[in-house]
Amino acid sequence: SGYKSTVSGDLRLHTLESRTFGNTRTIRVLLPPGYDAPENRSRRYPVLYMLDGQNLFDACLSDVSHQEWGVDETVYRLVAEKKIPPLIVVGVDHAGKDRAHEYLPYKDYVGGSDMDEPAGKRFPDFLTGEVMPLVDGRYRTLQGQPNTGIGGSSYGGVASLYALLAKPGHFGFGLIESPTLWVGMGQPVRDTDPLIAMPARVFMAFGGKEADNPAVSDKMIGLVRRVEANFRAAGY
Repeated sequence: SGYKSTVSGDLRLHTLESRTFGNTRTIRVLLPPGYDAPENRSRRYPVLYMLDGQNLFDACLSDVSHQEWGVDETVYRLVAEKKIPPLIVVGVDHAGKDRAHEYLPYKDYVGGSDMDEPAGKRFPDFLTGEVMPLVDGRYRTLQGQPNTGIGGSSYGGVASLYALLAKPGHFGFGLIESPTLWVGMGQPVRDTDPLIAMPARVFMAFGGKEADNPAVSDKMIGLVRRVEANFRAAGY
């Protein structure tokens, strides 16, 4: 492909054959510095699960922008600066042409009004029933809600928010970037009103100019603000 891999850090790849979706994908596990050092033999680490695993570590695999999120460099830097504890980051690859079908719990009437009913309501079960057991079985993870995060952007941001709400006993942290909150006629917004699931901490971000049309941008930002208001009403 002419691209040179831009991965830095200790990244291990696994193939997961999914019973839930009947397909195969790569699970990318970024281990913290010193994971294999003798002095860390019994140390366990919190885990951040990130969707769109192709885009996180390696620009070669990023089919849209040919840029990576730089998760590997960023995590290693923040650990070195002692801003976050050493952690394991798991990149869960999307399913290519079936990405929207797997990620969306509700139809996107704006972006794909002719799409079939998506399967994203099963995605949280896929994470907790297939991805997490694979990771927990091979690596020294700290399990449980206070040690486990979920994150993603765009449709992956919707899937992350949905998983956070659908599996409150599993995910305590959310890292949600540019979620397409208008899917299902804005249903993800209503899912947070009232907020029943009580995660430990949620970070949500959205660009001010994500749509070319300023009126559409304002609408999108309004949806994010509604979710923010619902979290604040719940005591966040």
